[in-house]
Amino acid sequence: MKLYAKIFIGIVIPITLIICGTVYFNSMKQLSMAEEWVISRYMSTGQFITGYIRDNYTDLSLVAENLNKMFRVESYLFWQLRGPGNNSIQGGDPSVMERLAGLDRPYPERNTCGEKVVISRNMGYGVYDRILPINGDDYHFQLVFSLEQLERATRRIIFTNILQFVMVVVIIGATLYFLSVRVTAPLRDLVRDTKIIGRGNLRHRIELKSKDEFGELAASFNEMVANLEKTTFSATYVNNILRAMVDGLMVIEPGGKINRVNKALCKLLGYKKQELIGKPLDFVFPEARKIFFTGERWESPPGGLVNYETHYRKNNGEEVPVLLSCSMMKDKTTEKEYIICSSRDITERKKIEEELLQERNRALVTLESIGDLVATTDNRGIITYLNPAGEKITGWPGKEAQGQLFSEVIQLVDEFTRSPLVNLVEKVLQENKVLNLRENILLLNRTGRAYAVELTAAPLHGPGKEVTGVVVVIHDFTENKEMLKQVTYQATHDPLTGLINRLKFKEYLDQAIKNAKDQGRESILFFLDLDRFKIINDSCGHFAGDRLLRQLALIIKATVRQQDIVARLGGDEFGILLENISLATAFEMAEEICRTVQEFFFTWQGKFFNIGVSIGIAEISAAVDNSDYLLSAADQACSLAKKKGGNTYYLYDKNDPELSKYHGEMFWLEQVSKALEENLFELHYQPIIPIRGREREVRHEILLRLRDGKGGLVSPEVFFSAAEKHNLMPLIDRWVIKNFCSRYAQNNRRVGEPLSFYNINLSGASLNDDTFLPFVKEQLQQYAIPPEVVCFEITERIAVASFHQAVRFIQETKCLGCRFAIDDFGKGISSFNYLKHLPVDYLKIDGGFVRNMLESPLDEFIVETINRLGHFLGMKTIAEFVENEAIFNRLKEIGVDYAQGYWVANPQRLQIFLPQAGFK
Repeated sequence: MKLYAKIFIGIVIPITLIICGTVYFNSMKQLSMAEEWVISRYMSTGQFITGYIRDNYTDLSLVAENLNKMFRVESYLFWQLRGPGNNSIQGGDPSVMERLAGLDRPYPERNTCGEKVVISRNMGYGVYDRILPINGDDYHFQLVFSLEQLERATRRIIFTNILQFVMVVVIIGATLYFLSVRVTAPLRDLVRDTKIIGRGNLRHRIELKSKDEFGELAASFNEMVANLEKTTFSATYVNNILRAMVDGLMVIEPGGKINRVNKALCKLLGYKKQELIGKPLDFVFPEARKIFFTGERWESPPGGLVNYETHYRKNNGEEVPVLLSCSMMKDKTTEKEYIICSSRDITERKKIEEELLQERNRALVTLESIGDLVATTDNRGIITYLNPAGEKITGWPGKEAQGQLFSEVIQLVDEFTRSPLVNLVEKVLQENKVLNLRENILLLNRTGRAYAVELTAAPLHGPGKEVTGVVVVIHDFTENKEMLKQVTYQATHDPLTGLINRLKFKEYLDQAIKNAKDQGRESILFFLDLDRFKIINDSCGHFAGDRLLRQLALIIKATVRQQDIVARLGGDEFGILLENISLATAFEMAEEICRTVQEFFFTWQGKFFNIGVSIGIAEISAAVDNSDYLLSAADQACSLAKKKGGNTYYLYDKNDPELSKYHGEMFWLEQVSKALEENLFELHYQPIIPIRGREREVRHEILLRLRDGKGGLVSPEVFFSAAEKHNLMPLIDRWVIKNFCSRYAQNNRRVGEPLSFYNINLSGASLNDDTFLPFVKEQLQQYAIPPEVVCFEITERIAVASFHQAVRFIQETKCLGCRFAIDDFGKGISSFNYLKHLPVDYLKIDGGFVRNMLESPLDEFIVETINRLGHFLGMKTIAEFVENEAIFNRLKEIGVDYAQGYWVANPQRLQIFLPQAGFK
């Protein structure tokens, strides 16, 4: 049995019993007092408290005193004591008794003690009634109490008992804690420390935590262990050494069997200690007999083995390389000789040696195959190694170069002066740092051939960080340098003409701008654009155009000064930078270039071509910011020179009205391009109504508007000119058709019969585009647009200028079911001759005639003539610019079919849903 169990049984249990007995005795005393207060036999719900009435009733005054004391302590409501002759004494509130007296209730019989209790739960009162013999007379005692008093008294007794029980539990717990801390815990620590010492750890000491009997016992143990440690120190020391050894150790008996092994050997061989003890040595060491067995007995070789490399056999049959050392040990007590073998695992060393060998071989192969010259020298500058690439470059065989001074074999000179460079190896040996030479170096080989090289030389260090030699790596980039020159030339020159290109020319311009700002040196820029060059490309091919450009490059180069810089900027554009020249002289030179180019006749396959050149001139001054601005200014001036008919020059002036007009055109070109890219166009519509009122057909002309940056709308007349010049009209026409078809499809998804018809304007460029008609067909099919609701419009000018294309387009679209109208009819009288050949459905009378027809009889006559001509050819007529009711009524009298204008309706924005009929 454990000590703490014995203490628990012998001490804790008796103490607990004593405490419990005390609590029990006290509880009984409390209950005995309560029995005087509780009359459980008269109550259905529990106990009842009466008073402090004693058994001694000989003194009336004493009884009254006890009753008053009871009343004050327990706070009863009323008490009364009546004797012979109705003399009575009482205390409390008499009205309580009066309220109870009026109740009609059955009264219980008195018990053997003469007691009875009446309970009125609805009123919360109770009456205790008893006959008391006092001084030989019977007194009638009545006590009125509250039922709450009864509950309070009961709870007080229960709480007292619970409190006493808790105190018992706390005392027991404190006793157990004291025993655990002061008795059992030190005993457990003492047992644990003695076990540690018993396992052989004699250095361990028991901690002295107190000075009581346990402390004295621990001190005695520590003293005993210290004495024991002194007697067994040598054995422990040896065991610790054996356990700490990294090398494997085993002791061999005279019979050649293993007597003892350490942990490192067991780990090396994969055996447990018990599996090796008693086994013959050649069980793990196959060469053991060859080394230790003489034929008669096992013994160590004289002087032992030092660094003998051999193999041990592991538990899994594998062989592990070890470095073996052995010695002889004689036991003084038994006179037996033991062989002690120390073995170190050299697997990792063998692996490293193998890797070093392979690395050395790889390094040699790398040096042999590398394309750069690699040479090493000693600390005197004598070559010790030269790889094959070095032999090829220098012309020296490797063996012949060894033993020669580095400067004799490898001659390094300056690329431009051919003077020898400083002794590279000596400089590295003196400064003990890496040296790099990258530019303008030539290597002269044994035959005198020169190589463009770059080299790196680094010092070689020995174990003590002393400089033992130098390694030199020389890279031959002769071919790369030639290629670099070619690439540089190609990057800065035009491959066709041999002139410098736009990128290099901008560098010269930037330098000229810098000179103007720093030194005040002004220069002139010419921007040249050939006239009629496209004719040669289209008629003779690009090969002829390239030949012409080469010839003109030579002509221009010969016309200007030798110091002037001529460049091809792209296509048929050239640039000339003239430095330190006056503006007047520049004008004379521009005239000379124009005259020379105009007098030049280009011949190709028997054909002669005369071309011209337009020149834009820009001054390079300190006010110029950059080359891009300068080229743009010269380009604008060149465009104005071309507008004047070509083969002339124009000087850029930012205040020139012509340039302002040009800038405006460029602005709208940029806005149109942006609108196409960012979808900034809007579709509007304007109704076209029948004048006679008998037709159900309602038409709307689809109009295009551009939303500017300020939220306003721009009509096509403002930007169409720029769009036509730069061939953007086909893109605009495609945008209109695609967006119209998309919105029409959304609006008419569930409409069976079309209620409106729509006129869409087309440009002449779209008629000349072979891919435009397939695009129209594709859009009509994709969005399921009925062709009969679409009527395309082209102007009279376009119809006449592109007559054949217009006829073909009209015929093919009419085959689809579309209709066609001629817009602005009447501006060109010559169009009457072509009208009979155009299969159109509508003639739109030019609004210039309609607007003034009431004031001008001639305009009215023209409107009437066009109307009659259209009806004669089977076409319906539409009058534009109907701006008042009077014009409308006159058109009705003349017989015009349709009217369109601000009086009819203003243009409205085309939302997702198209107008179906009518107008506002």
